[in-house]
Amino acid sequence: MKAIGAAAIAIGLATLLAGCGSSSLNLGSFGFGGSSQASAADDDTKCQSAGYTYGTPEYNQCLQNLVQQRASVDTPDSRPHYVPQH
Repeated sequence: MKAIGAAAIAIGLATLLAGCGSSSLNLGSFGFGGSSQASAADDDTKCQSAGYTYGTPEYNQCLQNLVQQRASVDTPDSRPHYVPQH
């Protein structure tokens, strides 16, 4: 059941990002980075070059994995912490 939900999220995200191509919406203001359209295109290229066919569950999982990897890099916990020295 989780796989179906994850695939639905990945498809929704891919659809959202693909629809932004003709829009002036700047997703950077929502914390998605400055070039989400380029990221979506890069993700598509990476997944297809890895052998996944567009629209298959495996392709959607590949997209979701790339989005999650990008999100984990952007989390505050992954950044170095400042520890004041006394």
